Amino acid sequence: MKIIKWLFFLIVGIYLIGFLLPSKFHFEKSKEIQAKSTTVHALISDLKKWEDWSPWHQIDPNMKLSYEKDGLGVGASYSWSSEDNSVGKGKMTLTDISENSIKSQMDFDDMGTSNISFNLEPQGDKTKVTWNLDSEGKGMPMYFKPISRYMNLMMPKFLGPQFELGLNKLDSLAIATSKANEGKVSSVEEIMAPEMNFIQIESICPISEIGPKLSMLYSQIMEKITENKLAVVGMPMAMYPGIQPTDTVTRIIAMMATDKKCTSSCGPNVSCGNIPARKVLKAVYFGPYEKNIIAYQAIQAMMAEKNLSAAGDPYEEYANDPMEVKDEAKFQTNVYWPIK
Repeated sequence: MKIIKWLFFLIVGIYLIGFLLPSKFHFEKSKEIQAKSTTVHALISDLKKWEDWSPWHQIDPNMKLSYEKDGLGVGASYSWSSEDNSVGKGKMTLTDISENSIKSQMDFDDMGTSNISFNLEPQGDKTKVTWNLDSEGKGMPMYFKPISRYMNLMMPKFLGPQFELGLNKLDSLAIATSKANEGKVSSVEEIMAPEMNFIQIESICPISEIGPKLSMLYSQIMEKITENKLAVVGMPMAMYPGIQPTDTVTRIIAMMATDKKCTSSCGPNVSCGNIPARKVLKAVYFGPYEKNIIAYQAIQAMMAEKNLSAAGDPYEEYANDPMEVKDEAKFQTNVYWPIK
């Protein structure tokens, strides 16, 4: 009886000591992913993509899943239920999404909540990804908190291999996704481009900032179009005269076609004009904008094959809206090169 008594006091003592252990728990694992941050971000912020790389999905591929808000955007969530005790059941909700961070909250039913976050550090064509887990035992029954705090001491040994497996899967998936998004030229043909009235603005910017710069220039062009009571005809266009693959800064001309000629004075760096109908080679390209050099190469190859020569600078037409299309592989750019 004395042994049982002392054993009881020992267990109670160990249990009570658990209340004195730290309530906060943090664990993180990092890996350099061989893909751009935009690719990695899309694989993490889309909860349905987790099925392809999450280590817990690999443990039980047959777990039951349900999604809210289609798994996309702040407030979106997915719930899981598994007969495997190491997976269990719960719900994850996206709480904050920014360019280099995705945050979520995981609710393990009656076992409390934890915060999961991913920090992305762009490093050229690679991305350092840090996967974080933070827990304070919120929502957990009081009687279980001492046990949970003891478990926190062992969690790194359990989570380490799981996080490493997940990051390795994420790396493989990001590489495969990047290859799929290399871009392709669907056609190259000689056409007669119709007459075009236009308004354009010229500027200079770093190549890494072309996207934001174009948005600003198009906004300025739209102000000019409204001022002159014109209407836009077609999609936004741009030219990069003299650009070379090794350049870090480029001359940039943003253009929009209009239904009529602009008759007012335009001002510094802004010009209006009319281009008569002319022969061009047109290449239709699908993929990331920064990879569309293959469209120019395809046109140059046809010029050489048909013994044609250029009759002016090439220009690009952005045939769909990236804010609507989302998938880089479906971004359409039409490249036009005037020929003699």
